[in-house]
Amino acid sequence: MHLPFQITKNITLLGSELFNLYLVKGETYAIVEGGVSGITYPFLEQLSQLNVPPEAISHLIILHSHFDHMMVFPVLKERYPWMKIVTSDLNRATF
Repeated sequence: MHLPFQITKNITLLGSELFNLYLVKGETYAIVEGGVSGITYPFLEQLSQLNVPPEAISHLIILHSHFDHMMVFPVLKERYPWMKIVTSDLNRATF
């Protein structure tokens, strides 16, 4: 499967074959899941291909705190401090 891949009208699969992120479109955009920090630049390139500027992303959603699901988030949060992280208190304590 070639990424990015549109799953539904409002959900697009991004990332790589090993680390998936989901771009969810509503009034703004949210990123669900994360992957390792090395996926950051391919992910940003995919956003560019989709004409989605990082400024349009308002939320980063972490489902669980395994490193291979969340390590891109600290990198994105540092670069784009307006993005709100949505997760449990337990997950938040890990970074």
